[in-house]
Amino acid sequence: MDKETFLKLLKQGRTGVQARTSEERRRRESERTNAEGTMQVIYVGDAAEVLNRIKTNHCTGNVEGSALRRNAAEAMGYRLRREKRPSGSIRIRIDLSDPQQGERKVSDYIRSGKWRVVICSDHQTANDLQLYVIEQLNQLLNRQRKGYRKNNLTLYQQLLQRLEKSPFVECTNFRGVKFGPGIYVFYHRYIPKQYIIKEAEGMSNVG
Repeated sequence: MDKETFLKLLKQGRTGVQARTSEERRRRESERTNAEGTMQVIYVGDAAEVLNRIKTNHCTGNVEGSALRRNAAEAMGYRLRREKRPSGSIRIRIDLSDPQQGERKVSDYIRSGKWRVVICSDHQTANDLQLYVIEQLNQLLNRQRKGYRKNNLTLYQQLLQRLEKSPFVECTNFRGVKFGPGIYVFYHRYIPKQYIIKEAEGMSNVG
């Protein structure tokens, strides 16, 4: 067997192992979340200060300051309006006569979900770890798909395992979660569109 053929087979073997590992992780996560209320992986993010990012920009805030809120709003069926400010920055709002009506729906959805958090040594590591976790968990609302630093694979595997073993926390209670740079994963029983449908059904039943 020549060297080129050997390297090709070796690469295929590694790819197969990674695929099986990813599939096994998704299976275990599915079993765990089914036992805890069929929680689905919705979004993965990173921040220089994780708790502040979640509380200030995701659990509250608006679609301009949060990719999670922005993507959730669009998944709910809202259109976004983008306008250029005199300064040159882009103003993003939900395209309703009262944008806050849509923002409240997004807030209700996010506040009824759960989070897992893992703290990293620095923000650069967290930012790259996010890309690895996005690839592994294949969640719904992340649109960015970029490569991560493969030389940090062992560290990222350890951090992902730590994250998956951590307890769920809610917007109203982050007790025990440390401050610092890291990544977070947002989970919910329903994808955004399902949530809107379920909410409409509930209001109809009440009526």
